[in-house]
Amino acid sequence: MKLDYDFHRLMEIEYIYSRPIAIARRLGHPMHKLEMLEQQLRFIQETR
Repeated sequence: MKLDYDFHRLMEIEYIYSRPIAIARRLGHPMHKLEMLEQQLRFIQETR
């Protein structure tokens, strides 16, 4: 992800964070801190 960021490419947030978070949520295990990190990464990606 760091290289993606450095070279202005889209980071693989969906596969590394969003999908596992969604699976955990469906199984009844919310991952609040990881969700916060995902939101921060999306913000960084969108503002770049």
